[in-house]
Amino acid sequence: MSISPIFLLSEKIGIIGQKFVSFNRNINNLETGMRILKALFIGILFILAIIFATENTHEVGINYYGLMPVHVPLFLVVFASVMIGVFFAGILASIEQFRLKREINRLKKVKLTQEKELNSLRNLPLESSEHLKDKE
Repeated sequence: MSISPIFLLSEKIGIIGQKFVSFNRNINNLETGMRILKALFIGILFILAIIFATENTHEVGINYYGLMPVHVPLFLVVFASVMIGVFFAGILASIEQFRLKREINRLKKVKLTQEKELNSLRNLPLESSEHLKDKE
């Protein structure tokens, strides 16, 4: 009893299809895994922040150039400092992103003009062989 080539071909296509589906599942599993890891990381940071806040409730005095001294819990000072840093980092990142978008738009315009120039050069007629003989 012989196996037909069509059967063998369809079997190979089936195996390739299964590998492709398996690859797509692995990508989806990887994305899901990364989401889970991200959520765990954020959760751990949140728990550590709560532990830090409960352990550092004693008050510290803040004097700013002789203005009214303020007494606040230590964790609020640290939290405020972190939030101010995040705010300024966000502003700097936004400025950089705006600059990069402008650069991308400028480069797109340059690309467009260069493509137009290239297309115009492609459409130039070729010189005939008579002109070439005259030049020699």
